[in-house]
Amino acid sequence: MLDLGPIGSVDELQVTHPTVVRDGDGYRMWYAANSFVVPHTVAMATSPDGIHWTKHRDGEPVRGLGWYVTGPAVIPIADEYLMLCSPEDFELNQWLVRAAVSRDGFQWYVLNEGKSVGLSGPDLQFEGKVRAEEGSTHHPSTPVRVGDTLMFWYTETGVQGKGYRIAAGKIMLK
Repeated sequence: MLDLGPIGSVDELQVTHPTVVRDGDGYRMWYAANSFVVPHTVAMATSPDGIHWTKHRDGEPVRGLGWYVTGPAVIPIADEYLMLCSPEDFELNQWLVRAAVSRDGFQWYVLNEGKSVGLSGPDLQFEGKVRAEEGSTHHPSTPVRVGDTLMFWYTETGVQGKGYRIAAGKIMLK
């Protein structure tokens, strides 16, 4: 459906983690792209039928998310799109779950001052922990709307060889 780009493009190595939403008479897909030139970014494609895809702006990365971002998960809310994605925080040496919004799906504005929204709430704790224990939070699921709350699930990496596990988070819309 969507193949690697030519040598030198942002998606010459990887086209992964698609998220698709119905948009008017067609579809929009955001996907994680990776190349030797542009490491881990998010790009967008459109389709009239969900089968035949065209890379938006010839595969140019979306704007506003920065570099070393993967795992987009997008949901339309009112007249905007909300994206959860996984940027790498080089200061903390961790992957995070970050939220961003966009009106057009191409120019994104990061929420919560770029801080992770992947920390579990007190009623969504994993083994009694309210946050990842010095591990990374990444690869969020597409959020599910329950009233004025968005619930989502993500991968949490433990420390000291504890491996990977699934954790839950929520975002209040009001």
